[in-house]
Amino acid sequence: MTSVRETFANAARHHQAGNLGLAEDLLRQVLQANPGHAESVFLLGAAAYQRADFASAVGHFQRAVALGPNDPRFSQGLGESYAGLGFADEAEAHYRAALRLQPECAEAHCSLGTLHAQRRAWPAAEAEFRAALEARPSDALACVGLGNALRARGVLGEAATCYALALQLNPGFAAAFAGLAPLLQRLVPESAADDLATGDRPLLLHSRYAAHPLLCRPASTDLNVFFQIFIEREYRCLDDVPRAEFILDCGAYVGYSSAYLLTRFPTASLVAVEPDATNYRPLETNMRPYGDRARTVRSAVWSHPANLVMSEAPFRDGRAWSRQVRECTSVETPEMVGVDVGTILKESGRDRISILKMDIEGAETVVFSKNFESWLGKVDALAIELHDQECERAFFGAIAGASFEISRRGELVVCQRRNRDE
Repeated sequence: MTSVRETFANAARHHQAGNLGLAEDLLRQVLQANPGHAESVFLLGAAAYQRADFASAVGHFQRAVALGPNDPRFSQGLGESYAGLGFADEAEAHYRAALRLQPECAEAHCSLGTLHAQRRAWPAAEAEFRAALEARPSDALACVGLGNALRARGVLGEAATCYALALQLNPGFAAAFAGLAPLLQRLVPESAADDLATGDRPLLLHSRYAAHPLLCRPASTDLNVFFQIFIEREYRCLDDVPRAEFILDCGAYVGYSSAYLLTRFPTASLVAVEPDATNYRPLETNMRPYGDRARTVRSAVWSHPANLVMSEAPFRDGRAWSRQVRECTSVETPEMVGVDVGTILKESGRDRISILKMDIEGAETVVFSKNFESWLGKVDALAIELHDQECERAFFGAIAGASFEISRRGELVVCQRRNRDE
């Protein structure tokens, strides 16, 4: 005789395969044997919702909530079913109930964002879609929702980035195409009218957090980085740094983080260091409008002067945003000479580094292994991405004696000095 567990597992397989009728029959068998089986009631609600029988779905989800009041999925399903019936207030109440149970529930944030968008409450919609993406960065639906909210508010460059990233996550997503298409003519230079998907022509993207338009290569990882810097605002953790005068951006890529920081601190000067030649060219272009406030250096930050080449070994996903350098062998021709932070500070004519940003793809192990003592005490704020345990050991060993207040913000470790004279 088949057990309740086996019958439910079989029902779940049929539901996942789209065989709703078979799944529902099996779920009812489970409930005859165990009327309090909350998961079966939940799946009956999901099946009814998929058949657009929202009234039946509401009944099932209400029963599921009664059986399992602490499961956010049940409240979320009830909210979606009320939304299907057009009962927006009831839907919102249950989305918020799901969030009380699980504050990082991406589905509930996305559903609330959709509800706010239907009401044309664009700032609230934007906030919810951002929360959904923070909880689940790979959510293409939330990317499109955020793009719609930003477009409605006139933030077209960031909106286009959201749509383009949604297409990376789901290449056939019609809503992303529909959102992106009308923006292309306004964002692509007149001499470059190719389709974004080909990646043959650059975009000029605008953000409220960048004082000047920024070059973007759509077929590269530029869109991903633009999203991180200007939509997720990865470096907003540095927004409250007082008296930012000199900024050092190590691993500047194509200059998006540099542009963000130069815009946030309009009297600061900045040095942007990037080793990869294909990234360095757009970095120069993106920094040019900032005039003598920004200087670019094609090199890699290292612990000491050393002959370096770009590594051919793939790191992480092997794409443009994750290129590494290594020291030359005796038979190789160097592509650049590594430079240490202390030398950059000395050449800047400054006494201190107000903000040191580092995203150097594992080279932090070298930088913080030796020769850091002369400059680390002159850094007021530091934001660094540590790429593995070896990097973490080197970094935290180096700063162990420094007077930093340390926090983690997403992928970043952020260090801020309480007293710059320490």
